[in-house]
Amino acid sequence: MDIQLISSEIAKKIIDSGFDSGHYEPIGLYIVKDNDMWVGIDNSNGHCFVEESKSKEVILQWLNREIDTESLYELNNSEVINKGAGLVKRKNLIDESKHYVSIHEPDISLLTDEELQQRNEMWNKLFEFAFEEKKERRRNQKIGKHSSIN
Repeated sequence: MDIQLISSEIAKKIIDSGFDSGHYEPIGLYIVKDNDMWVGIDNSNGHCFVEESKSKEVILQWLNREIDTESLYELNNSEVINKGAGLVKRKNLIDESKHYVSIHEPDISLLTDEELQQRNEMWNKLFEFAFEEKKERRRNQKIGKHSSIN
């Protein structure tokens, strides 16, 4: 399957396409440049797996199944020193998507107390965000059911 270079807008549409059904479209392998990161989208079977790397070559290897996801993480961690909150988080493209946030954590024993506190704050914000999103979806589903009766 050929890998297609796409825009951020198209990538967001692919990632959001399966929000309700769980089946993502269109089927294919995609790569997009998102700021300083390369994002690979493996939607070869409609399940939409998304990974990122600063290295285009690493993403191409992952999309071509030359390396697995664990190897991709190892290659990414070898390029990036685990500083700050110790989290690698997809920026803009994925954060703006309706439902997809992915975080890869390094070995937390390597973190300082300050970094560990930042990590915990990040997780709390993520859980709050996910909880609010779920409440909003349920609220919208209830509104949709009531409006269809009228």
